Amino acid sequence: MTIDVVESDGNEFTTSFYFLPNGVRLAEDWEQGAYTWSRYGSTGTILMEQYSDGKFEILLNFSNNTLQGKETSGSKSEIIGSGTFTLANYSDDDLPYGKFFHDDFTSAAESEYIWGNYSKDGFSAKIHEGAYTMYGTMTDDGNRWGQEIGARSLLDLQTDWVIQGSAFSQSGERVEVSIECDMDAKFQLEVHVSTDGYGVNSSIQYERYDQGDDYAEQSLNDYASSAVFNERKDATLRIRNSANENKFHIEWLDGTEWQNLNSLNWKTGTLAQEASSGWNQSSYTKFHDWESMENYFFNPQMEFGVPDSLIVNLGDYGFTSFSVIEGAPEPDPEYALSSLVGKIYQGSMNDVYQFIDESNAIFYHEESNFQNSEVSNITYTWSASGNSGTLTTTLDETTTLSFTSETEGTFLWQENGGSSNTGSFTLADASAGYAPNSLAGDSIIAGSTTYIFKDNGAVTIKSASGSEESTYGYIKSEDNVGVLTIPAHDDGENRLVLKLTYSSTATGTLSEGGSGSFNYYANGQDMPASKGWMWFDHYPWVYSHVEGGWLYFLPSGSKLMVYSVKDEAWREMTD
Repeated sequence: MTIDVVESDGNEFTTSFYFLPNGVRLAEDWEQGAYTWSRYGSTGTILMEQYSDGKFEILLNFSNNTLQGKETSGSKSEIIGSGTFTLANYSDDDLPYGKFFHDDFTSAAESEYIWGNYSKDGFSAKIHEGAYTMYGTMTDDGNRWGQEIGARSLLDLQTDWVIQGSAFSQSGERVEVSIECDMDAKFQLEVHVSTDGYGVNSSIQYERYDQGDDYAEQSLNDYASSAVFNERKDATLRIRNSANENKFHIEWLDGTEWQNLNSLNWKTGTLAQEASSGWNQSSYTKFHDWESMENYFFNPQMEFGVPDSLIVNLGDYGFTSFSVIEGAPEPDPEYALSSLVGKIYQGSMNDVYQFIDESNAIFYHEESNFQNSEVSNITYTWSASGNSGTLTTTLDETTTLSFTSETEGTFLWQENGGSSNTGSFTLADASAGYAPNSLAGDSIIAGSTTYIFKDNGAVTIKSASGSEESTYGYIKSEDNVGVLTIPAHDDGENRLVLKLTYSSTATGTLSEGGSGSFNYYANGQDMPASKGWMWFDHYPWVYSHVEGGWLYFLPSGSKLMVYSVKDEAWREMTD
């Protein structure tokens, strides 16, 4: 039924009702209620609401399709409005039960089907720059506490669902994702999650109409803020129903993680945690005079606050998307790794960690003067949960990592008892690229110098000037890059720091503390016996620093053969 009404105060409006066979009526804004119908010839009466001391009825005259609104209180009756009506049959598709959708506000026709054509109290709604916005100047400040727009959807509580919206507020006024169950003459429950562009707030409002109590309305609130609010001052908000738990969960997206503001048990009216503020409550954990919601339906809504000026400019606030999703949401991804072993961490503070095992790592910090860069062995602990983890090291530092994927995220670095910093990081597999994870047991020949690396952190350096022993530190800092210090950092500051850039698994170039190319020999294999030999004037004997012994040379046709006393083998002399 559609009715056009002129109220006794001159206010005009048009609305529609859907009358269901089970005594339930739905208003155009999907407000619910009970009704009874009585007909007497060409007239009839719809009892719309009944209170403890009165009732509201609509009187219909079918002879001329006119109506009157009648309110009775005690023995007093008053006609509060009159108008006309039309009757038409509706189809099941017209009813909003169990309707799910996603609206990104790219189609005005689709959005109008879902949300209607809103115009009330001087405000209108429209799609503006890809967002659903409200604007206008309020004509009735008695309604400034919230302009509600209900979607074409009514959801029961026997199934899981999610109401989710991405909202923005440039003016500091609240914009809300909400659900409402309004049972005329009985109760009203509204569950809100909102942003004002600076933080997020949950508000649960419950009112009993049938208690005859001046303080029947109750309200509980929670607030949170975060650095995630950007220049657009937006937030992604959701209310999700868990049928098995009998709960509404009120949540907001903090980066990549959903944070819970509170949860309401809709059977008992109990909150999962104490609210930060409330009204008409002896405690902030439970509503009194609670009506179990298990057999009622809830309407998803947008709601907009109104500033003191009563003026909202187009684009001040709104939604860039709104969804009513069937089923439970996918579990939040847990990106934080349970173990860092075999990973290379690179942070925007020029810090690198190579994690060797569950407690040992190598630390590298690159200085602007490369020779002052640090490479050192450290120990560490790591604990992870969900999308975050805590790294503590023997450097007397603690770093909290917040993962946005398994390979990157942001960090909060804290020097114990000192300064702090924030930035971004990446994690990579140490097995990737050409650079080796470790030099232990390997050899490098760079020009006339040979480095033989041992398992105990020592290195033998052989050159034309002789042979010497030292310590070394090494870290794989990137896929194809390693940093070598001789001696190791712990052995003194007077050291050489080399950057090794690998172009293959066997070759590369030196930079920073050296230049030129080098050859790399994993496990010392395939090293040419001729490398490292000294110039001589007469065949056949010469002493080799690499061999640590004498070499014997013998021309053979076009080849020069070299005999090593050390390993008792002939090899062809190569460049």
